[in-house]
Amino acid sequence: MAIKKPSIDADFFATMIAEAEIQQGSRYFEPGLYLVQIDNCKFFANRHGRPRAAVDCTVVASNNSLFPETSQATWVVSLDTDSGPNTVKTFIAKLFKQTDSKSITASDVNKIFVKDGSMNVSSASGMHALLNVYTIKTTSGNDFSKHEWRHFNIDSDEIPDFENMAKVVNSPAPEGLQIEATGAQGNSIPF
Repeated sequence: MAIKKPSIDADFFATMIAEAEIQQGSRYFEPGLYLVQIDNCKFFANRHGRPRAAVDCTVVASNNSLFPETSQATWVVSLDTDSGPNTVKTFIAKLFKQTDSKSITASDVNKIFVKDGSMNVSSASGMHALLNVYTIKTTSGNDFSKHEWRHFNIDSDEIPDFENMAKVVNSPAPEGLQIEATGAQGNSIPF
């Protein structure tokens, strides 16, 4: 005797899927050295309405096997903390090779970080950067992921030898990912 397969209402599920929201979750950078292309920089409010700045990237190369070439990853900064605005300004200064703090204006920031949902394109879109991510301990003893950004000219700067550098490995320790043979300062950015 043949077992009858249950039928499903395809129209019901098609309608349910069509009416669902597209997920906006992000995958965040983990420890490692990355060469990335910046896809977008945006301002947004999180689900609690708190202000954030985000940099969406495509990985070109990395020493973290969990982030191979073409992986998507995002860096998010809380703008409602004491250090948030300084952290974003430092990112801008490093990406655009600025050393004078006064040379970065509000108009510049609005061209780099567009409002979420805006049809405008970030002036940083398409740029490349080296990103060094490592974990440090805060004064309260908590782990904090430090992100150090550097401008990278894909046409003239020498690409780091990702194949032969220390790899990020999974650690059975509760602290998660660690970088082999590196200290609290992470990998040196080669240039």
